[in-house]
Amino acid sequence: MEIEFENIMDHIVESIRAAGYEPYDQLYGYMKTGDETYITRSGDARKLRQHRTNDVLRANRNSDHES
Repeated sequence: MEIEFENIMDHIVESIRAAGYEPYDQLYGYMKTGDETYITRSGDARKLRQHRTNDVLRANRNSDHES
């Protein structure tokens, strides 16, 4: 599952970059607000985001607990 998650995140990052945006700023904005417009529709990135939001939040919580 972790490899699939990484592949999906790589695809989302590349889609955001291809749309002309800074991917990490956009992902931060999405994580902070939950506003899906931070994630581009290009390359089906927004659809992938919908399927993996819980994985992103879970990964974020796990990294918080490890530090």
